[in-house]
Amino acid sequence: MLVFTVIGSATSVITKSLNLSNFYFPLYQIFIMYIGDLLAFPLYLIQRRQKKFAQNKTAPLPSLKKNTYKLKLLVFSFVSLLDLLNVFLENYCFNYMDPSDFFSLKMTVAYYILAYRIFIAKRKSFKHQWLGLAIFSVGIFLFVLSNILDATNKERELFGVYIGLMFVAELIMCVQLLVIEHFAWELNSSAAEIMVIKGCSGLIMCGVLYIPLKLIFKDYVNLAEIKRPFEIAYSEEKLSILSTVLIFVLGVYNFLLVYLLKITESLAVCTVDSGRIIIVSIFFALFNSIKLLPLQMVAAFCIYLGLAIYNELLRIPCCGLLKSAKESMKENKILRKKREDARMWIHGLVFFTENPNLVSDISLNI
Repeated sequence: MLVFTVIGSATSVITKSLNLSNFYFPLYQIFIMYIGDLLAFPLYLIQRRQKKFAQNKTAPLPSLKKNTYKLKLLVFSFVSLLDLLNVFLENYCFNYMDPSDFFSLKMTVAYYILAYRIFIAKRKSFKHQWLGLAIFSVGIFLFVLSNILDATNKERELFGVYIGLMFVAELIMCVQLLVIEHFAWELNSSAAEIMVIKGCSGLIMCGVLYIPLKLIFKDYVNLAEIKRPFEIAYSEEKLSILSTVLIFVLGVYNFLLVYLLKITESLAVCTVDSGRIIIVSIFFALFNSIKLLPLQMVAAFCIYLGLAIYNELLRIPCCGLLKSAKESMKENKILRKKREDARMWIHGLVFFTENPNLVSDISLNI
């Protein structure tokens, strides 16, 4: 989880650094994100090879029907489209917003997922989780409030527009995470396989959308450019290094995101990912002269305290909170055990040979 937060922070720092260098090309950044997704292709080939090797050593696995492969392509191509829309909106807001404001609003996705868990999935929520989210929410609010108080009148007027766009972007992100979490198990797809489908379909979408976007945003040439940013990026050493590193860290971050959605659940992933707000804010305060306000220090403490309580890193021995945390940990342990037993790659191969319908059973109970 810590590696996931650090890699996510690196993607944000590099993206914002490019924006501060007046290198703002949303479609280009989406394009290289999909190239990063395809870095999982060698791992996907290794998994396929090991799967075939295991099949030769054991009873043959039930072959997937053609309809299942088509459904995989359809579902994870849809995920790729959602990712494109989400990143396009987020990059636009990130270009103009303070990093702490951006990440505060980005955490809206956690509340969308929480609403889904409670009202649609009817999942049980624990007392300590509510306390952790409440403290976490106070931290998010303080971050936004501190920047509003420090902003100019013009910045305050535009802030409402960015809030609206971020609410839409995070609703899209919520749907994307929930689709991956559900169908990764329903269709028995590995993280590498999802990444490959997502990367290939994403590159195709970038090609299809290139000309329409250029016509729609003809007055805003940077929004739909792909060729020009390549020429600029690889004519300057700093930009070329940042762009190349960004491809790698985006690929690793997206792979870890999908992988973690398979071994845990979306709300936990979102709350851990929110730790980026502190790392990124401190980085730009130290190296880019973006000031870190006193109220933001308090906000950072609240966010980390809330995360620690929610994820059972800090267990409070009063008011039934310790019992709540233990019950949650027990439930998570059972869930992880089911998911580990159901892993298709390597040690799960024989298990699935004997229990081919287990994926559907587990996905219905999650």
